[in-house]
Amino acid sequence: MPLLAPQHKLVLRHLLSRDGTALPSELSAATGLEAEDVLNALDHLHRTDLAVPMPHTPGLGEGRWSLTSHGRQVGPSLAKGEPNSRTDDDGGDPAEGWGFPWRPVKKEAPVYARTLPRPTRENRKAVRRPIFPLQVPQQPPSRRRWGLLAAASVVTLAGIVLMLITIRQVTIEIGGIEDGVALQPTSIEGAQISFTVAGANARSAQLLLDDFPVSGVQRYGNRIVWVVPPLTEGDHSLELIVKRRLYGEVSRSVDFSVDGTPPVIGLPEVLEPVPMNEPVTIAGTSEPGATLVVGGVPIETRDGSFILELDEPPAGPVSILAIDRAGNTSTFNMIVPIAYPRTQGVHVSAAAWAHQGLKNSVLDLIEAGKVTAVEISLKNESGVVGYDSNVPLAIEIGSANNLFNLRAAIEEL
Repeated sequence: MPLLAPQHKLVLRHLLSRDGTALPSELSAATGLEAEDVLNALDHLHRTDLAVPMPHTPGLGEGRWSLTSHGRQVGPSLAKGEPNSRTDDDGGDPAEGWGFPWRPVKKEAPVYARTLPRPTRENRKAVRRPIFPLQVPQQPPSRRRWGLLAAASVVTLAGIVLMLITIRQVTIEIGGIEDGVALQPTSIEGAQISFTVAGANARSAQLLLDDFPVSGVQRYGNRIVWVVPPLTEGDHSLELIVKRRLYGEVSRSVDFSVDGTPPVIGLPEVLEPVPMNEPVTIAGTSEPGATLVVGGVPIETRDGSFILELDEPPAGPVSILAIDRAGNTSTFNMIVPIAYPRTQGVHVSAAAWAHQGLKNSVLDLIEAGKVTAVEISLKNESGVVGYDSNVPLAIEIGSANNLFNLRAAIEEL
């Protein structure tokens, strides 16, 4: 049989008096209960299968409640007696009206008090004598233990400070990118940058790019992942802010730059002519931090300027290659022309060199320093070979005249 409170019995009694059906407002007016208490009582009767709400159209007023067949059978027995009638007699049943018999339990002494001695009465006051007498000194100790108290206080404060430091300690690890790195736009687009938070709730984390919140942040427990979208060229700063457990915030940032522009090399394509067999100095400028390769020799340009010294002019064009921090490259070939020495020469035909007077005139000019080069024609426009040639065809066709000895002429000059 269900347990009913007094107000539940009161509502059940009035339902029985109204032929088993009534509106909640009618029950509230008849019982003097609030509308909320009446609805709670009806809900309890509904859960105990004593009453059910009748079908009605929502919005057209409150619905009626009706007793079930079970409520009509057991309702009269449950609604007996006045639920509001309370007797002042302490010997009454305190569970009257709750549907079950109850009798108060006889009070007994606690277990822990059974072995204690009974108190004696002196001057109408109960005095409990202890089993083991304790002696409390009437005077304070001669030496106060200030040192022990101070040590205990210091240890307590140290423990509190250590606990606060441990609770406030938050670590953030960054993965997927290095601090201060320079990347090309195609290299950083689509990259995954992760933040692993320890010692704080990652749900409170906020990710900022250049002091502005970013979207597309993915959270996996205490790990935060961000897929980098297309970014503009220039310097950027990515910062993660996390709230501490007690109070305050902690942040961790990483700086990087996006660079898709090839480095500029400040070198002319053609240098000034350089004398033969003399050192060559190649000086120019490039993007700061870029690596420069000149003729296969790597040179670092931290401040943007560089100097390369060669022992002699190169035999051909010099390849120039510049690589910046992001991996962009620029290349071209530089020409180092050779400044040939000035010469004063004399052109002598084979017949003139064979003439002793003309040859001596040329030798006099050489000794005077007026002539630094002598050109002797080995074969003239007519095809006549003027020196003692050993070429078989020249001897066969009779073009070799043997006007002078070539080896002797070279030694004489």
